[in-house]
Amino acid sequence: MASESARDDYLELFDECGLTLTALNSNGNPLHPDPEVGLVQGQDVFTSISVAHRLGVKRVITMSGLPAAHAGGLHPSWAVNPWNSVDMDTLDYQ
Repeated sequence: MASESARDDYLELFDECGLTLTALNSNGNPLHPDPEVGLVQGQDVFTSISVAHRLGVKRVITMSGLPAAHAGGLHPSWAVNPWNSVDMDTLDYQ
């Protein structure tokens, strides 16, 4: 981000191999209900977008993430049994 020559050198590595950098990937859970996790990983998405722009990459791949199962929850929840009444409440909340 701070050096155009470093950026150009990095992109040259791809060019020398006959490759084109077409996307960056930003893993994480920006919807994580624990702010110490979700806010940091959400910022990672914005940082990835900034880096992609500097590299001339038009695509950033992300994960959607998982929110809490209920209000005030600090752990993400994935409802895998949509027919179970408890999971239906979770799905309605999410």
